[in-house]
Amino acid sequence: MVYAMFDDDILYPASYVQTLVRGLIRHRGRAMVGFHACRYVPPYASFLNDRIVYSFHKAMFFDRQVDQLGSGTTALLSEMLDVDPRGWPHGDMDDLMLALEAERRGIPRIALRRHRWYLRAIATDQPDSIYRRVRQDETRHAPYLAELMRLLGRSGTESQGVR
Repeated sequence: MVYAMFDDDILYPASYVQTLVRGLIRHRGRAMVGFHACRYVPPYASFLNDRIVYSFHKAMFFDRQVDQLGSGTTALLSEMLDVDPRGWPHGDMDDLMLALEAERRGIPRIALRRHRWYLRAIATDQPDSIYRRVRQDETRHAPYLAELMRLLGRSGTESQGVR
């Protein structure tokens, strides 16, 4: 069974689930696929600043393996990941928790190719935005990011690369 995720502040096209399923098929159902994603870059210390974001509203010309997918734009086969988000320590870190759970199980995360504006934000930076809260204080994210980097075989001591 396909488990497709949604967010309340994104406008999804009618083809959203079909496009996710096609992405799952391309990757033989052995990956988590989605549209909003990021890849972390050294020194891996900041959840917000040490990453390259592949925003869901921008074009992507080919599928790309990433470190983390945005949980509101993601799908996977339900048998790949048996987890209850209610058991996660924080209710506002789903993207990072999902990446950790996937990496622990060896599930690749793939940002899917798409045209510009395939998904559109309904609202941005609203007062109750999780992203807004993270910008004010990302300290709770640090140990989970460190754990993800450890699982990925990366550390904060790697040389600075081109972002």
